[in-house]
Amino acid sequence: MTAPTAVRPRAQAHSLLASLPLSSPVFAPLVRKMSAKILDLLAGVVGATPRVAKWLGIALLVVNAGGLPLIWHFRVFSALFELRLAQLWHNIRHIHLPRKRKTAALEKFFEDRQPVGLHPFRAKWAVRGFVWPYASDFNLHMSNSSYAAALDSARFRFALAMFPLVFKTGGWAALAGTHFSFIREIPMLSTYEVRAEVGAWDEKWIWIVARFVKPVSKSKRRGKAGEKAPVNGHVVSANGNADAVGQELLKKAIRLHEEDGADVYSAHRRSFPSTYLLTPPPAITVSQLVYKQGRITIPPAIVLATSGFFASAEHPARGTPGLGVPTNGVAMTRVPPPYWAQVQDLARDVRKLKAFYQGGWRDYPPEQRFWEYAFDACEAERQQRLVSFAGQAPAEGDYGSAGKLVVKGGLLGGMDGLKAYI
Repeated sequence: MTAPTAVRPRAQAHSLLASLPLSSPVFAPLVRKMSAKILDLLAGVVGATPRVAKWLGIALLVVNAGGLPLIWHFRVFSALFELRLAQLWHNIRHIHLPRKRKTAALEKFFEDRQPVGLHPFRAKWAVRGFVWPYASDFNLHMSNSSYAAALDSARFRFALAMFPLVFKTGGWAALAGTHFSFIREIPMLSTYEVRAEVGAWDEKWIWIVARFVKPVSKSKRRGKAGEKAPVNGHVVSANGNADAVGQELLKKAIRLHEEDGADVYSAHRRSFPSTYLLTPPPAITVSQLVYKQGRITIPPAIVLATSGFFASAEHPARGTPGLGVPTNGVAMTRVPPPYWAQVQDLARDVRKLKAFYQGGWRDYPPEQRFWEYAFDACEAERQQRLVSFAGQAPAEGDYGSAGKLVVKGGLLGGMDGLKAYI
């Protein structure tokens, strides 16, 4: 028995025409007017349709590859993969060294990736992203949900750059809340930059502020920044409460440009009532984090101090460690804090550092508690910033409808005010 031969599209077309009732007064005139060229063209379209559909499907798959399963996980943990590969390459390059020098080289490898000597409120970290079609909405702009996905991967990269020693001991950061402010859209197929900085901290929580900005172009002159939007009337938020996000954040948010000239994704210019900003704050997010060693909370001051942050009026170090060119255009300085020898002694032994994070810091005598004086130079600024995030402590009689004391002002104040009605 012979295998059936494939029937070509042109033969199929002629066979279909042959089966039609050509003698009928309807089909006969139409068939006579059709030339052989038109028949061949139709047959070619029929034959090419599966091929076009195949390539169209492949193109759609490639364009939307970022939305496939496990891609989010790869993006989030890509920073960890890069660090492990860099460490592996470092070990290969130093395999010929004796054990003592090899250990010293590995310590320097990790120390070079720490924000040693950086002021906690003066350092910025930047990660670039691209708005692919899968991350866009029907208006051809970056969708609101894509902001959260982009922030997930950027936040993990920021955490590794800001607080590497915590992860070295097996510690982790728990995300307690994220606040988004969507103001101006980011067009599809455009590049954006997520810039993060430390907002404030208290005895338990630390707030990381991230801004979505348009990167400065190569042709644009760096350093041209600082323009502010005109303000009409009083500066208050949409709910009439000036400290809902904090006056300090609001003043910073109305900048149209970053320090290096990058444009902030702020709102369109339009008319507002006299009690509102002419240009509202930019696309900005606030992440509330707590650092843990197991189930034990690590005070943020300890995390910052052991990571290398230090507030000094003499050495206002600024930079972007481990993430390429500094966003503020200033090279990273390597001025270690005066207590750095204590941190180095802890970092040499992972078990010792882990025990320190798990509560061993409580056994330190007052004169050795370096984290208590590491940020004296910025304590007033920290307290001022803290009100913008944590609000003011509830006074006696400040009860919500549920009979609970509620915080006034700040991000937490607004959320606590809502929780009082639950």
